[in-house]
Amino acid sequence: MAEKEKKLISTKSRLVEFNEQIKLSLNNGIKFTETLDILMNTQDKVELIDAAMSLMGYQLDTSYLTFPQKYSAADYCILFFNRLMDLHDNETAILHFSEPRKALVHEIPGINAVDSFSFKIDDSDGAYYVAQESGASLFYLNLRKRMIRINSSAITNVLIVSYLEKLDAKAIKHLEMMLIDFATYLKEDYGFSVDLNLLDSGNPARYELAEDMLKRDVIDELFVLASENELMVEAGANNSAVLKLANSEITIYDQQQMGENDNEKWVIAVMDTTQEISWFDILLNEPFIRNWYLNNISELSIKSDPLIFK
Repeated sequence: MAEKEKKLISTKSRLVEFNEQIKLSLNNGIKFTETLDILMNTQDKVELIDAAMSLMGYQLDTSYLTFPQKYSAADYCILFFNRLMDLHDNETAILHFSEPRKALVHEIPGINAVDSFSFKIDDSDGAYYVAQESGASLFYLNLRKRMIRINSSAITNVLIVSYLEKLDAKAIKHLEMMLIDFATYLKEDYGFSVDLNLLDSGNPARYELAEDMLKRDVIDELFVLASENELMVEAGANNSAVLKLANSEITIYDQQQMGENDNEKWVIAVMDTTQEISWFDILLNEPFIRNWYLNNISELSIKSDPLIFK
């Protein structure tokens, strides 16, 4: 075979390969748009989460075709959030594209004057729901592992410490209910493992303290503050302290002394007849308890999942 003919065959082969790779790249893009259509439009909850997981790990660009404008895995996560709420006729957060951040963010009525929210992807297919002003992660979500975990420290610092001095309590309650509803839908629709932490209002809701030990002085301080507010902390069984409010009852006790745990583990428990009041609600609505908790936060801080929140 002549050298010229060999070169022609080689050139043609390269062109054919190039053309095939372009076709594959275009088909990859078409498949992406079809999956995005599902995420944005499907009424099927299984299709919804499958589409979100697919897009979060989707490799749209190839060595032959690059798309200059595209959304991120965090954006698909927040789209999933809104679509799931929408399927339950409960779309309370407004989806907005932030030009400075080049990302989709949540703007929540009553909160948007001071903050907005977005997702931040971690290294294990999970995502943190982040308050933009502080960078604090309110919760962790992992679609593949079917889990959601509330971060008690961030919830306290952002919603109670930061927002309450700037915003109406009703707006904060609205945000709390949005987070609870989202977690509830994940559990009911997909069987997610859910830890609502200090947002949990189910009876008996027990909130384990991050520190094992609790000084008696901290409980004594609550006795004094309650008395100043015309309430009484009573001595309960096994050295527990019981405070009765108008619509709920708070008990602080050591699980070991109650026979619930082999090790010393202090908890705060909240009981109410309607199962609608959480420890967060107590902090939001009872100023003297809120002040007591925040003044002693190093000992009273509620424990979050240590594998997620360091």
